[in-house]
Amino acid sequence: MQNFSVPVRHRSARSVENIADASALIKEDPNQFLTRRSQALRLSVTSLWRIVRKDLGLHPYKIKLTQELKPLDHQKQRMFLNWAEQQLENDPDFYRKIVFSDEAHFWLNNFVNEQNMRY
Repeated sequence: MQNFSVPVRHRSARSVENIADASALIKEDPNQFLTRRSQALRLSVTSLWRIVRKDLGLHPYKIKLTQELKPLDHQKQRMFLNWAEQQLENDPDFYRKIVFSDEAHFWLNNFVNEQNMRY
């Protein structure tokens, strides 16, 4: 039986130079698209994606829209809680008559599509 050396594939895309160049480009303009960066660095999008995630430890950030709490909100929550407790004392089945939902759509100025908001 003979020992054959297995050819090793040399990966040049994730070199120290490319990682440093990618890091500098991201620091220069963090909002630039990955495809534009890959063109500037002359790397494939997949190679740059691996550098960004594995070597630089960066991940896309998805914006989560939340409602702003106002100064009187805590007091209103307390008032609602006290009212609900009073209703439960008067009618033990009161909780079966309330429907709460966490799904709602709000349009204040214009429609916001959260799926397209990655940074």
